[in-house]
Amino acid sequence: MLNRIFLVFIVMAGCNSPNARYEADFSSGKIYEVTQPKTETYPEWFWNMPYSDNTLFAVGFSETSIYHPESSEESAIEDGLKSLAKFLAVRIKSEDRSFTSLGMDIQDFTDDPENIAPETEEYVKENYTAIAKFVSPKNTFILLKLGREDSSKDILSSGLTGVPSRPLWVTDPPKDERYIYATGESNLYLREIDSWKKAERNAIIALAFIVDAKVKSLIADSEMESYNTSSISTDTELKNVQLISRWKDEKQKTCHVLVRMFLMQKI
Repeated sequence: MLNRIFLVFIVMAGCNSPNARYEADFSSGKIYEVTQPKTETYPEWFWNMPYSDNTLFAVGFSETSIYHPESSEESAIEDGLKSLAKFLAVRIKSEDRSFTSLGMDIQDFTDDPENIAPETEEYVKENYTAIAKFVSPKNTFILLKLGREDSSKDILSSGLTGVPSRPLWVTDPPKDERYIYATGESNLYLREIDSWKKAERNAIIALAFIVDAKVKSLIADSEMESYNTSSISTDTELKNVQLISRWKDEKQKTCHVLVRMFLMQKI
């Protein structure tokens, strides 16, 4: 008979760690805190992505299930396929509006700017290979590449690695006549994988604005006051986007992503 059960408490009165996991032993009536790493760990290929002009790579994320690890891998692959399809071809339609009124700046961003064609998603699902896997106590990561390989090959593994030193591209993106580079940033959330997803999305949107941006401005008067309105919008398709690198600023609690795309390709 099982006499223990794993419990998760978001907030638990009297406990020192509000987001910790606890193991309850009903035979003794005691609750023990399960030790977990304070920070997430990642494989080397998460920070410095493999990239090639001939194929695309993406990383899928999923929270690690201690009871059903196979479902964690399936969820990570599904997540990675969405990113892989987005890198292959995505239409970005976004408008960032800024209002200046009564001395305050208010920004209004498009909620869902990414549109991936169903046929692109189907193509990626039928033409991908999982080439590396890394499982941490918190999350499961799968590295995917576009294209089929021998499925009998073992999935590569990679050891733990700490956060790399601050890269130059965070404040000074690379300059290359063959590519357009863009960066994306996100605050560090409690679920760290959400931060990486948002930083990745912001980098893709920034890339679209570099490719095709339209700027509008307006000064209007009302009975009460004058106010300024400006907007920058884009409606363009990106193809063969490569995610090059990631970095986390642990002091500022931010996540950063670098992406690039061929400058001369037809989009």
